[in-house]
Amino acid sequence: SRANNHFELCTQMLTKYHKAVALRTFVPPCTVIDCRPVEASLHINQKDSALVKRFTVEGSHWTMLYGQNALSLAAVLEKLGVV
Repeated sequence: SRANNHFELCTQMLTKYHKAVALRTFVPPCTVIDCRPVEASLHINQKDSALVKRFTVEGSHWTMLYGQNALSLAAVLEKLGVV
């Protein structure tokens, strides 16, 4: 299904990213903003760093971009000066 394909590709991308950063073969050219939904089934227990700022927002993976949950995400991004 489309959702399964999305999940698989995201997982592959994040796995490659974290390995490259750990091996120091890749340094992001900017700060990565990692917004995870409160209802996420997977939480990465890593602290903020100079390269990654982590936040939790309302909703689940599927609902964090809709309605009131989108306003929560927008508030985080606005606070960072992204929007």
